[in-house]
Amino acid sequence: MFRGLLGRRGALFAALAVLATAVLAAGCEPSASGSDPAGEPESPSSAAPPKAQVTLGPGVDWRTWAESGREALARDNPALFQELSAMKPATTRGGHLRFLSTALARPEAAPWLVARLAARSDPAPVRRALAEALPFTKGPFAEAVGDLLAAEPSPEVRAELAATLEHAPPGISPGAMRSALLDPDETVRARALYTVASRSDGASYSDMITRALGQPEPGPKAAAIHACGVLRLTVAKPALDALVRGQGDHRAAALLALHRIDPEGARARSDLDALAADPALVHAVARIRGGAP
Repeated sequence: MFRGLLGRRGALFAALAVLATAVLAAGCEPSASGSDPAGEPESPSSAAPPKAQVTLGPGVDWRTWAESGREALARDNPALFQELSAMKPATTRGGHLRFLSTALARPEAAPWLVARLAARSDPAPVRRALAEALPFTKGPFAEAVGDLLAAEPSPEVRAELAATLEHAPPGISPGAMRSALLDPDETVRARALYTVASRSDGASYSDMITRALGQPEPGPKAAAIHACGVLRLTVAKPALDALVRGQGDHRAAALLALHRIDPEGARARSDLDALAADPALVHAVARIRGGAP
C-alpha cells in the first residue's frame, strides 16, 4: 500500500513537472498563493493580497505582539473579536478549507490569526486555512513565520506558511525563507521555490535555487527551474544546460528557462538543430526560434 502511495505521489509530481513546462511555454508564472482552479474565491475579499506589509517595530517580539494584539482586540473591538472567534472555514469544491470572512481583511486580525496558529489547537486543515488568510490582513505577520515553520508538524501547513512569505517585505524573515527552502518535505520545498520566484529579493536566494536544480524529486526541481527563469539567474545556466543535455522529464522546461535568462544565447546554441529533432524539445525549440522571451 505504501509503495502504491509513493507511486501516485511520484506521478503527481511528474504531472506538475509537465505543467511547469507548459507554464514556461505560455509565458505565465504560477502563483505561490494557493489559488483554487475550481473558481473558488481566493481570499476573505475579492482583491488580491498585498505584495508588502508593515513590519513590527525594532525589538518587538512577535509573541508579545500577537498576545497583546489579541487582548487589545477583545477589549477594544469585542464585536470583531467575537466574529473572528465564531467564524468557520468553508470547504471549497477542490476539497480545501478556506476562511472567507471579511473580518479577516483588516490588520487587527493578524495577531489573532498568529496567536491561534501558534497555539496549534486546530486540526492541520484548519491551520492551513488560517495560514492562507494571513496575507489578507495586511498585518505584520512575517516576523512570526520562521518560528511557526519550525514548530509546525504538518507539511501542508508549512507549505502554506512558506507561501505567505511572497507578501512579506524584502529583507523580512530571510531565515524563514531559507528554512522553507531546506524543509525535509518536498511539497514544502517546491512551494517555497515558487514563492521565492515571486519575491523582489528572490535573486538573493540564487545559491539555494541553483542547488535545488539537483534535487531528485520532480516537484522541487520543476519549481527551481521556474524560479531560475523568472529571476533570470545567470549563475544557474550551467546547471540548466546539464538538465537539457540529460535524460529527465525537465529538459524542455530547462531549455525555456535558459531562453528566458539569455534569449540570444539560446537562439545561438550550436546544438539547436539536434534539439529540435527531439520530440520532447521540438515545441521549446520552436518557441526559441520564434523569438518570444
